[in-house]
Amino acid sequence: MLILDSIGKTYHQRKIINDFSLTADFNQIIGISGRNGSGKSTLLKMISGFITPSKGLIYFSKPENHSLLNDWYQKISFLAPYIDIYQDFKLEDALQFHFKVKNMQPDFEIKDLIAKSELPTDKFLKDFSSGMLQKLKIVIALYTQSEMLLIDEPTEFLDSYAKSWFYKELEQQKKNRIVLIASNNEEDFTLCDTVVTVG
Repeated sequence: MLILDSIGKTYHQRKIINDFSLTADFNQIIGISGRNGSGKSTLLKMISGFITPSKGLIYFSKPENHSLLNDWYQKISFLAPYIDIYQDFKLEDALQFHFKVKNMQPDFEIKDLIAKSELPTDKFLKDFSSGMLQKLKIVIALYTQSEMLLIDEPTEFLDSYAKSWFYKELEQQKKNRIVLIASNNEEDFTLCDTVVTVG
């Protein structure tokens, strides 16, 4: 399980998050709501290990061990609109590149992910729309073999069809994971078991 023990983050003497605690277990989806600037993205970045808390501790616990989350960074998938993808690839090359670094979910191949993405294979990523790039990021995050899935504003840039596609894909890939979704869109919390508020 994921354990956040009274964590806080301060930037330039301004408290973004203060004394926030949370416990999340496998096979659970938790929504994170809050106003703009309340610290939703900061919270996910701390959980991912990208930034460190100013106070408190973050643990990732499994039945056979209990470890600081930093030991588990390779077990995390992070989906966010602000995460860049190298855009001089075409679709298949981009997927091949990513899955040389991290493992793909068992029983899938690159061709399966291409089909699931419904994205063109003949264009360079630099010619993709914002929505198409977001769909690619979703496919990469969902189909990376990871025990924790951190999702920030997943449906930004997506049209109504792509949103429905995302919710369906997430439902299929939520098992045996801890999933946290930060969003300003209430619809993104449809699959959540619980929703917590920061700020």
